[in-house]
Amino acid sequence: MSRFTDDLDLVAREDYVPTTVNALLKRAGLTGAPRAKQAEAIRAWLETHHPSPMMEFSIRSRSFAELLDKRASA
Repeated sequence: MSRFTDDLDLVAREDYVPTTVNALLKRAGLTGAPRAKQAEAIRAWLETHHPSPMMEFSIRSRSFAELLDKRASA
């Protein structure tokens, strides 16, 4: 086995959980979409997922922090 594949963890498509906003938007087909559509996709994702520290950092760094703040106050 190659050192590049022997520890590769494959995840079923339905079990995949993105760890960055870029990955989430790419999966949703919204990388070039208007900010409002992107925000709606992130908001919907946050309704059913708890963001990892990396995802939380990514959300904040992409200027969608208000979505996390709304989630915390809900």
